[in-house]
Amino acid sequence: MAEDSIQLGNSIGPRPRALDDRRTGRERRQVRRAPQHPRGRSPSPHHGRVEQGKFPKLISVIFADDHTLFRQGLAALLKTVEEIVLLDQAVSGRDAWDLIEKLQPAVAILNICMPEMTGIEVVRKTVAAGLATQFVLLAAHEDPSIAIDAQKSGAAGYILKNNSFEELVMAVQTVAAGGTFVAPAIRAKLRELQQHKGTTRALSPREQEVICLIALGKSGKEIARTMDISPRTVETYRNRLMGKLQLHNVADLARYAVRAALVA
Repeated sequence: MAEDSIQLGNSIGPRPRALDDRRTGRERRQVRRAPQHPRGRSPSPHHGRVEQGKFPKLISVIFADDHTLFRQGLAALLKTVEEIVLLDQAVSGRDAWDLIEKLQPAVAILNICMPEMTGIEVVRKTVAAGLATQFVLLAAHEDPSIAIDAQKSGAAGYILKNNSFEELVMAVQTVAAGGTFVAPAIRAKLRELQQHKGTTRALSPREQEVICLIALGKSGKEIARTMDISPRTVETYRNRLMGKLQLHNVADLARYAVRAALVA
């Protein structure tokens, strides 16, 4: 029997054309194509992630960290991500601000504690300048008070340095799409802080900047110059910090900053 014939009862005749066969080849190809997620991946159920397909096709990024080995290693990883374009790197907060002002990237990944200007200070400066850059801040410790200050400054992303690279990429994608991303461990700490509200006396953003700079070995004059305040104001901050934290000297403040991982 010929392939273009079918048997209907006792008669043999040409096979009737199905209605679908009247579609053009292009239409049939379109029907056969199954929708695919970018890079062949299924959307992740991870908290805070915006639905795939809503991310910009390319995300321009700058990255700042004062630890050379960490910065170079992370920069190399970022260059492997298809949708991220790493524009440049910085070694200090001031250098990061200069890059943001010049390049206006979609996202800036910043270490919180850096020389010359902290990550939180860079965020404030960028917001005050009316620039659209979004931020993912990197922290070394699960301190919820710092995460709160980061969010208040205008940072949409907050992640720990011991999180996975995939989580960092997720944070970059999320803030670039207009969402917020907070590391899961920090979310848990924030819930604890809300449950025990008032039991922890969090440092103010300026107090954190002062203690961070003290831990970096900056003198009173250097701190005053970096923060654009007077040396007497720096001394006031030092005394206030020692009273609030029940510490006795500058060395104790530096040790506290290291224990609390305000510095890496």
